[in-house]
Amino acid sequence: MFSVNLFLTKADCLPALAYGNEQVTQLTLKQATLAYQRNRNSSLTTKEQSELAGLDNKITFLTTQIATLTGADKSQAVTDLRRATDRRDELRDPNVGTGPLSVLKRELELAYATDQLAKANTFVAEVQAHHDGLAA
Repeated sequence: MFSVNLFLTKADCLPALAYGNEQVTQLTLKQATLAYQRNRNSSLTTKEQSELAGLDNKITFLTTQIATLTGADKSQAVTDLRRATDRRDELRDPNVGTGPLSVLKRELELAYATDQLAKANTFVAEVQAHHDGLAA
């Protein structure tokens, strides 16, 4: 896959091995970080979906009740409705970094990192095999 035959001596292979091992280390860390973020966002998404369902019910209830209320009760219901709709909008905002879209983004990034790590490992293995096959 890689043009390792361009290296003519064992010494030629050493910088490539160092580079490949560095890439493996960085990609392993990136993969672990992305997996953690995906798992964290996934658990947040489950909680957020429950909260969204509760907020939708509360908003529906308050919207129908406001018309029948008066005075301080109406004022409090309007305030509660505003808070509930603001929170619902916040949970649905794709820029917040949580929610289903965030989970899918992390899964895609994790898939990319996993593919890159496999290629970096192949690179190191091919350079190492070529290095080992060269005469001292």
